[in-house]
Amino acid sequence: MKSQLKYAILLALSVALPAAGQTPTVDAKQAVLIIQHDGSEGQVRINGIPILNFSSRLVKEGGPLSDSLGTLSLYAKDGSNAVVVEARPEKGQAKATTVVSLVVATGSPSDLDKPLFKETIAGSGKVEKTIVLKNVPKWAFLQVPPFTGNKDDVLTAVHALYKALADHDTKTVEATLKPMYTDLASFMGEAVGTPADFTAEMKDMATGSKLAPLPSDLKVESAYDGRLFIVTDAAGQAPIQLASKKLNSQGHPESTTETGEYWIHRSDGWFVIRQ
Repeated sequence: MKSQLKYAILLALSVALPAAGQTPTVDAKQAVLIIQHDGSEGQVRINGIPILNFSSRLVKEGGPLSDSLGTLSLYAKDGSNAVVVEARPEKGQAKATTVVSLVVATGSPSDLDKPLFKETIAGSGKVEKTIVLKNVPKWAFLQVPPFTGNKDDVLTAVHALYKALADHDTKTVEATLKPMYTDLASFMGEAVGTPADFTAEMKDMATGSKLAPLPSDLKVESAYDGRLFIVTDAAGQAPIQLASKKLNSQGHPESTTETGEYWIHRSDGWFVIRQ
């Protein structure tokens, strides 16, 4: 799940190193991009691919929020990767600050004190960096042949997945998302669970979730020369939104899931490759 591939960290960011246009080479598993946002909202893209929409819903006592993207390499390639962070004040905010930094995660708390770069956006603006990665797996979206048809054809697959979820068709849901599990398992190990865990997760998604209406205003972008396709609504969100039928003690869903955003095309059809 997308919610399982990103995690929030509250930070006290320290004095920055000088910013550079290109980072030293970083191992894919150690590259963590940190977005600290106070009163701001925006988007993170890598090689043109939207990988995060962030916003500052401040906690009651106030203060900044942080998104820590160890998922960066899940959308990347070996070598140079163009990372763009755009930010602006949230509606109703008179001022906003967004701090963007990259750290090399070694497991030490001091990692946060040694960012490879750290830049601040005051109000509206953009940070553009080239992050050089090594040991990025040969992701499926880098290996499939480019799709030369109409990119909007993927919307038929989005509707088919939505129908499968509405019909509680676990078999179709699992088949559509299985390439994602296969692609990630060798890189992330226990984080994505066993094949049996995946099957159980797909069954729960198909039968134990409430499905939000499918937006009518979907748009399609492509990346990596027609190998990866990104489907979002007008707000930049994934088209398929689900909420667990199980509620927590506050009466809210125990979990939420968004899917149907990142696709690849193979000779045997369209498949979800990230969420």
